[in-house]
Amino acid sequence: MTSIKNILLIATALFIPFSSVSDEYHGTLGNINISMSFTATDEPAVYMYDKHRTPILLYFVSKDDNNTIKYIEENNGISVAELYLIQKNGAIDGYWKNIKTGRHHPISLIFIDDPRGNIQSTSFDDTYVRIRCDDTGKKTHIINKQTDKTEFILTSDGICNDDELEIDDYNFDGYPDFSVFESYYAGPNTSRTYYLYDPKTKRYAETDQLSLTSLDFDRKTKTVTSTNQCCAGAQILIDNYKWVGNKLKLVDGVCLVRDDSGEQIEKTRESCN
Repeated sequence: MTSIKNILLIATALFIPFSSVSDEYHGTLGNINISMSFTATDEPAVYMYDKHRTPILLYFVSKDDNNTIKYIEENNGISVAELYLIQKNGAIDGYWKNIKTGRHHPISLIFIDDPRGNIQSTSFDDTYVRIRCDDTGKKTHIINKQTDKTEFILTSDGICNDDELEIDDYNFDGYPDFSVFESYYAGPNTSRTYYLYDPKTKRYAETDQLSLTSLDFDRKTKTVTSTNQCCAGAQILIDNYKWVGNKLKLVDGVCLVRDDSGEQIEKTRESCN
């Protein structure tokens, strides 16, 4: 099967939040300093208290005729607050409302162009992440939560999504790794750029061993599964991999082929080539 790196991209445009790839607003919620990154007006937003710098995801709910946008803030799957915001002349005003008590706190923000990019909604214990996308590429900034100083920058290619960071233990060594979105391909296939943590250097390094399609990671069985669909779902190649030391090895695979009746028939993985 053709390598995903050689498949023609079906989408190449950046997903640009508001008017700039690095739109951000700084200001206050009540008397507490906050930072907030927005995507499109009908997409989730992310904010954080500057004292702690742990990102909080806001879920888009609605936008009324007065351009007031409503968001919901959740804690462990429970809605805890509503935010009502309106953007005007490079500023955002509104309020935060505690759902349980009804208490309101005003929000007042002004636009700031942070060169490090958008705050990602997922973070590590001691660092948080911003991603900047522009005509020079995609740059992932790993930033110290206490000092707000960038510890290091990683550069990658691919399509830019608004909130694309994922954190997981991709090589099952007990240390959190991370990935950023890379691209969509024909059918439902996607790829990501994966970075593995090296406890000796305390740094992340990109790995090409996970340059596969639509990966799933099973911590219980310590299996990495790649699913590659072709020909409008007429063929689906499913490969299972295991880490042997620091090398990812193919264990087994299967090819699902759709017959004339629409039923998927299991064949050898070579049938998908």
